[in-house]
Amino acid sequence: MRRRVLLVLSLLASWAHAKPMEVDEGGEIKRTGNAGLSEAFNRTINLDRSTSLRIAYPNARFLYIQFSKFDLPHGASLTLTTNESTVMYTGKGKSHTAHDTAFYSDRLVGSAVDIVYKRHHDTSKTHGFGITISSYIRGIPRVDLDTKSALTNPACVNKRPVWRPAVCFQEEAPRVFESSRALARMVTLGASSQYATGFLAGCDGYFLTNEHNVRTQEQVDATDFGFLAASARCDDTCNHLALGCAPKLLLRGAATLVAVDTTLDYTLLRFDHAARRQFQALGVPHLPLRHRSRAVVGETIYIVQHPDGTAAKIVTQLRSGSDAVVSDVDVTNKCGKHQVGYAAETIGGASGSPVLATRDHRVIGLHHCGECNVETSTEGAALRTAIPIHDILADLKKKRIDLPACFTMRHG
Repeated sequence: MRRRVLLVLSLLASWAHAKPMEVDEGGEIKRTGNAGLSEAFNRTINLDRSTSLRIAYPNARFLYIQFSKFDLPHGASLTLTTNESTVMYTGKGKSHTAHDTAFYSDRLVGSAVDIVYKRHHDTSKTHGFGITISSYIRGIPRVDLDTKSALTNPACVNKRPVWRPAVCFQEEAPRVFESSRALARMVTLGASSQYATGFLAGCDGYFLTNEHNVRTQEQVDATDFGFLAASARCDDTCNHLALGCAPKLLLRGAATLVAVDTTLDYTLLRFDHAARRQFQALGVPHLPLRHRSRAVVGETIYIVQHPDGTAAKIVTQLRSGSDAVVSDVDVTNKCGKHQVGYAAETIGGASGSPVLATRDHRVIGLHHCGECNVETSTEGAALRTAIPIHDILADLKKKRIDLPACFTMRHG
């Protein structure tokens, strides 16, 4: 029986770059929308013998392992385990091509991961195969480690925001609740991992989000899309945690870039046939887009979103208790021109959320600018802004993007 070698890696001895005392932890977690940061690792696993090693970072909310090469001999396996997650890979793991075997692992919830390589007893040749870990992403805690309370900027968002978990609307406003089920909680992977929001739009697996969230096919392929990330209970504690309330469907590498525009800050994707079948099986809806008319000042709105990577939330009112409404339809600020303005609360991570009209539950804008990035409204609240959906549809037509009639005609 082959001897298993246990490699326990010390943060102080092996990861000088990952020393917690060298990191401005407070500065990181106060930046809403910032999901995690990448740490270099650079280790190649010897495939000639079964081996174990550990990667850990104090207080990390989650870990993603980045493999720059992943190609296992037949019968061999690599298992990644935390206190809450376990995944096993064989062959080329999650790689999509035979030539490029690089990929990010599945999300591993916890602050430490045990990595176990098992060599098959019949494997005699390992030449040409290999596993190299180039880095890992460690999730920022997103809470005050002493008080356990969420960290938001009180100048922009109340310590008790007026949004509520989506399920709280299931009985009192079922159409509003149904709109929230079209959302995906996005986690973009890279040197600086971000939370974002997007939604199924129109029909046939089309999906809208912001260009500043994802702008290339490579970024799309390195993004987790979590659908139906919401609790069945209004008082569930998972509603208040970043990445709380596990999604019913988690996709990566299933979407294709269709169109992108920097000025209008939108990206249109389309999910593949397999994903669309899963949407249908789970009853995930597509949101209808308002294409015949623009937003109107004074009309009542609501926003469905994943603020700061938390479970689906819905905001329908302002802090004053009055209904959220369109305040302006021609806002110009550092985020853009000719935008729809409103005072409904959002924070980082909500970028890419749909702004919907209450009267017809159609999308009138793509939220892209909020928190402390904007000016103050007449009601004393930060004026958030969205790109008018009418402008996005006009741009898609200008770009001659071939879209099905149902993309805009669904529900009128």
